Amino acid sequence: MNELVREFEPTAETICQWIKQAGLGDGLRSDGLTTSECEELYRLRSENLVEVEQGLFSSKWDRKSGSAPASGATESKKRFVSSCNKG
Repeated sequence: MNELVREFEPTAETICQWIKQAGLGDGLRSDGLTTSECEELYRLRSENLVEVEQGLFSSKWDRKSGSAPASGATESKKRFVSSCNKG
């Protein structure tokens, strides 16, 4: 671990996140997503974003709300996709 600290100079918070993620991956913790679960969630959110940007969901939104999504929808979807830390 000392080698990692010297090489990457992580903050204490970063080291705590690494330890937490390792515990999740090893099944020692259950208070978060494993790396593979987070990657899958990121992939699915990215796919949804592409479909939204291509207008594949607009007909569903039109039927439910009677109108297309607001112009800021794409930016909010990007924030939604980036909310999962791939770290």
